[in-house]
Amino acid sequence: MGGIFILPLSRIFFLILFFVLPDCSSSKNSIYGTVFVRRGFTPEKQIRHIVFPVRVRSGWLLKDQHLEQKKIIETRNFDKLELAILNYGGKIQEKYNTEKQFRSTLESENAFSDEKGIRIAKQLKGEVAVFTEVTDYGASSGNAILEVTVKAMDVDNGEILWKGIFSGKALGLQDSVDMSILESEIYEQLTKKLIQKTE
Repeated sequence: MGGIFILPLSRIFFLILFFVLPDCSSSKNSIYGTVFVRRGFTPEKQIRHIVFPVRVRSGWLLKDQHLEQKKIIETRNFDKLELAILNYGGKIQEKYNTEKQFRSTLESENAFSDEKGIRIAKQLKGEVAVFTEVTDYGASSGNAILEVTVKAMDVDNGEILWKGIFSGKALGLQDSVDMSILESEIYEQLTKKLIQKTE
């Protein structure tokens, strides 16, 4: 839609890994990422955000024995995303109805797309539709890898207003508390970069 998003997501992500320095000077975690913002966008111009539930893309979390853990991760990330949006100047609108229509669409159509989300956001009088994907790769050699992608789209024309792509590694992961800390640090960086780029 916008010219800066021509590269495939996978290539953008690897460019980030090589060229963006980690924002983790006081933490044992390593976080890489950035936020692309459409020129001229400020939260004051479009503050009514329709925030859709976080979608977890981790294959292992989609198995029946991990569904409860998947729900916990979705809820935890959603709460942190809400705080990030509020802190950069956005307003969360129609939270209950957004989730209700999201779940209803998944049940009836077994799929959910940005286009469907934008239609729902229009019905709920939102100005910005926010979509989030989280991939938890689990623990490997005592570390955990987490990827978070957050995309905000203009409800009127479907253009991307801003997009954040982050990858985090928790060293010496012990339990879900460590993962929650890593998530918090990622969303803090999202807030920081959004504020910097929309001032």
